[in-house]
Amino acid sequence: MCGSVVRAAVEVLRGERPAAHLARWVTPQVLDQLVQRARLVQAQRREPRTAVPVSVRRIRTVRLGDGTAEATVVLEDDGRVRAAAVRLEARRGVWRVAVLELG
Repeated sequence: MCGSVVRAAVEVLRGERPAAHLARWVTPQVLDQLVQRARLVQAQRREPRTAVPVSVRRIRTVRLGDGTAEATVVLEDDGRVRAAAVRLEARRGVWRVAVLELG
């Protein structure tokens, strides 16, 4: 799940995917932050990006308790290696991303 959410979040920042696709897997606060950051990134972009897809290189997950976990995700974005930190929380049996930090 972590790899898919982070990959989709980077695709949102690249303008390849609408942020609404992530609403099911992230908290409303994370979704709002992602939408705001995507607007800023798109406003700064001057040249079109290549069609090289985002690929996940490595995921490390640590379970902190019954309802929380943290993960780091290393991915490649258009020839650039990026890292992400994710905090997952379970509520009513459903895991959602409560914190998402993209580098």
